[in-house]
Amino acid sequence: TKNTEKPQVMRKHMTRVIEEALSEDPSVVYLGEDVRHGGYYLVTEGLAKKFPQRVLDFPPDETTLMGAALGFSQLGMTPIVEIPYAKYLDCGVDMFYEIAVQHWLTAPGSTNAKQKRGMIV
Repeated sequence: TKNTEKPQVMRKHMTRVIEEALSEDPSVVYLGEDVRHGGYYLVTEGLAKKFPQRVLDFPPDETTLMGAALGFSQLGMTPIVEIPYAKYLDCGVDMFYEIAVQHWLTAPGSTNAKQKRGMIV
């Protein structure tokens, strides 16, 4: 049989997956630049209305985004970070290496597999 469904753009699938994560787990937060208004590529379109306390805008500073995400992670939450342009990843990676790795290696109970620690970038 011929598939007559119109294919959807990738951002619609990304929005659906992010919405599922936010719906299924109250510890998930979404951080990014202008994400309350859909973000640069409208990936978060409509999500701020459904999850106003967990879709959070940040200034255009990848270091701040990563630092906030690491703080959420240290509190046991699961941050999803949107960094729209790969050329700015190096700005946030220093924060990741300095704090995240140190946290996971030195935090009490870091070998406890039951303790949830994670971050999605």
